[in-house]
Amino acid sequence: MTEAYRINNLAVHAQQKRLLNIDDLSIHNQQSTAILGENGAGKTTLLHALAFIQPGVSGEFQVLGQAVNGTLSAALRRRIGLVSQQPYLLPGTVLENLQLALRLQGFKPGMQAEQIDLWLQRLNLQGLINTDAAKLSGGEQKRVALARTLICQPDILLLDEPFAHLDQQHIHQLEVILHQWAAQPGKTMVFSTHNRFQANMLADKTISLYQAR
Repeated sequence: MTEAYRINNLAVHAQQKRLLNIDDLSIHNQQSTAILGENGAGKTTLLHALAFIQPGVSGEFQVLGQAVNGTLSAALRRRIGLVSQQPYLLPGTVLENLQLALRLQGFKPGMQAEQIDLWLQRLNLQGLINTDAAKLSGGEQKRVALARTLICQPDILLLDEPFAHLDQQHIHQLEVILHQWAAQPGKTMVFSTHNRFQANMLADKTISLYQAR
C-alpha cells in the first residue's frame, strides 16, 4: 500500500519547549487515520505539521511519494485540505467563501455552481448561503469550513476535532459524509478526536499521542 505520508524524526519546538517528538510516522494512502490524545498531547500540532503550517518543525518528509524540504509545491498543496478546530472564514457571505475557494483551485465558473449546490445540500447549509460569515454560530462556521474544504476535492483531508461545536443531528450527518468521502478511490483522511468510539467507527487506524511529562 502506498503512503500519503512518510515522516522520520519529526520534532516540533516552540520557545525552547518540545511540543512533539515522533521517530517514525507512516500514514497510508486511501485509509482513514484517527489521532487520539488528551489536551496538550499534540494532536493539533501534528495536524498542522502534516499541513505544513506549523512553525518550528524538523524532520524528513515524503508526501504522496514526493520528498518535501520545508515548503510544499503549489501543486502538492492543492492536494491537501485542512479544517481547523476553530476555522477562520473570510469576510463576506457563505456563498462568497465557497466561490473564492473554488476560484483559487482553478474550478471553472460552470462547475462552481454545481459543486456549491451539492455541498450546501450535503451539509444542510442551503438556508445560510447569503448569510454573512461573521454572523454564523460556531457549529455553522464549522460546517461552512468543511464545505469550503470538501468542495475543492483534496486527496488528503486533515480535520482537527471535526465534530466539535456540532449538535447530535449534524454529528451523525457529518459521520456519514466523511465515511462516504473517505471511501472514494485515492482519498486519505486524518482526523483528531477525543471520542475513541468515533475513532474506531470511522478510522482504519488510530495513532495515540501522549503528553511529555
